[in-house]
Amino acid sequence: MALLMDMDLNQRHYEIYYFTGSVVDEKQWAETEVSGSGGGGYSVGGQTTPVHMAVRSKTTRHNQVMLQDKDGHEKSFTFEDWDISCRKGNILTVLWAIPKGQKRGPYILVYNHAMKQFFWGDDFARMFLPGRVTLPLRGNSSWWPVAAFFATPLVWSLFWPQGGMFALGLFIMPFVAFFAGRSLVRRMAQRKAAAYLDGDPDKLNHAIDETRAEAALLEG
Repeated sequence: MALLMDMDLNQRHYEIYYFTGSVVDEKQWAETEVSGSGGGGYSVGGQTTPVHMAVRSKTTRHNQVMLQDKDGHEKSFTFEDWDISCRKGNILTVLWAIPKGQKRGPYILVYNHAMKQFFWGDDFARMFLPGRVTLPLRGNSSWWPVAAFFATPLVWSLFWPQGGMFALGLFIMPFVAFFAGRSLVRRMAQRKAAAYLDGDPDKLNHAIDETRAEAALLEG
């Protein structure tokens, strides 16, 4: 582990650390979590009507790579939903960001020197969230969805001050606004993250160039 650079991003200071090594082992697998709700039945006039269960599934893709640096030290890294492409012998540089005043931070980027390509996940995108705040256990988040949740009943009452539509606005629409707002800020953050890598305002690619010297030693 070594310090690569300091970075000021989205009104926050980060120290970017890296590890460069050759892939000595790599694994990829997927886990699917299935959950359901509902089910059963009810009786009307002596006849039983079934109630169907709503089934949901979520698939998480995992990457695990074991890297060996130029001094022979090995380190294992595991990523969720990064979809990293690599094989044994490839040289990878893993970057993670530690916010100022903290001792640890999330992995943000993986660079494959053979492919000349970055891979990144949600933690990198969260650094670009509009209205970013840091919450315990959740890390980088945004206050926009929370604001939408509390503002929706007020806005709704201006258009439907009474009746059934008012009740709908009070109890349902805040949740609709929250999840819609969360989806919006996530898409905005992903676009900003991709634009950041393309524009490279902090000369991140130049800093990565310095790790290529280590990559050359490993390839030699």
